Amino acid sequence: MEEPDTRVELQLGNKDPEKTEVKNSTRNPVWDEQFEFLCGDPSTLELSVKVTHVTYLLVLKFDFGILILKLVVLKLIFKFVAILKQVVFSNVGPRTRTKT
Repeated sequence: MEEPDTRVELQLGNKDPEKTEVKNSTRNPVWDEQFEFLCGDPSTLELSVKVTHVTYLLVLKFDFGILILKLVVLKLIFKFVAILKQVVFSNVGPRTRTKT
C-alpha cells in the first residue's frame, strides 16, 4: 500500500485556511510550522484542524480527520501550559521535601 502524502489545513472561523507543507510518503508526519491568525472575540470562534491526504499535483484530496476546537478552550490550555513552564525543579532527589 502506498504511503500517504499528508498536510494539515488550519482554519479560524470562516477565514481562508492556512496549509502546512506536504509531507510525502509517510504515515507519521511531523510539522514544525507556525501560523498567525488575527481574531476578534475568542469566545465565539473555532479553530478547525484538518489532516488531509493529497494526491499527485494536488488535484484530489481525502480527509483523514478533522478536529474543531473552541478558542476559549485553547486559551485555558495555553494558560495551564504557561503555568507549568514556570515551575522549575533543580537539585531534586529522593530526599527532597517541599516547604509548606
